[in-house]
Amino acid sequence: MNALWMSVMYSRTASLEYVYDDFRIFAVPEFQSLFAFCNLANETFSDALTLFMSNTSANAHVQTRETIKKHATESLVRFRSSMPRKFVRILNYVQHIAQGNGNVSSILSDWHFLSLNTTGNGYALWSEPRSYDGGNCSCGIDAMCTSPAFIDGWRVPGFLVGYYPLETLLQSTLECLYDVVCINVLKTMYSTMNITVDPLDPTLFAPNATV
Repeated sequence: MNALWMSVMYSRTASLEYVYDDFRIFAVPEFQSLFAFCNLANETFSDALTLFMSNTSANAHVQTRETIKKHATESLVRFRSSMPRKFVRILNYVQHIAQGNGNVSSILSDWHFLSLNTTGNGYALWSEPRSYDGGNCSCGIDAMCTSPAFIDGWRVPGFLVGYYPLETLLQSTLECLYDVVCINVLKTMYSTMNITVDPLDPTLFAPNATV
C-alpha cells in the first residue's frame, strides 16, 4: 500500500505548478516521513523485545511465586516506559542534525534562491526565507513555522505545511485519514488511480492526536 499511495501523491511537476505552501508539494515528503516513522517504530520495538526476551533472572535463593511475579511486572513496566523514550531520542537526534546544520529542504519549503543580473556579465545568487502563518512567521527566525494545509482553497483536515516537512508532520494530526470521504477527496485531487484506502481505526488513536 505504501508504493500505491505514494504513486497517487507523487507529481513530477508539483513544484512548478503550485505555490510553495500548497499541500501537493508537501504530501510526498510528509507521507514518506510517516511511513519511515512506522517502520522505525516497528524496528525499535522488535529489537527491544528481542533484547528483553533474552534476559534471564537468577537468584541464589528460591523465590516465591509472588516475588517472581512482582519482579516480572516491574521489568515489564520498565520495558514499556523505555520504549517511547528510546524512540524519541532517535527522532530528536534527526531533528537536531537537520536544524543544527541548516539543511535546505528538498522542496525548498524553508528557503528559496533568487538570482539577478547585477553587472551585465554575471548573476548574483542569494537565498530568502519562506514565510508561513499568513506571513507572520519567517523560516529565517523560527524553525517551527507552519500554516494549515490547503489544496485549491480546500483545507486538508489535520495537516500542516511549513519549515520542514518532518516538523510539519509531527505537528499535524491524521484526522483526514480517519475519514473515508476526506481520503477520497485527496485521491481525486491527485490522481484517477482506482485504489482502495481504508480509514484508520479511531479506537487505536484519537483522530485529533498529533503525530
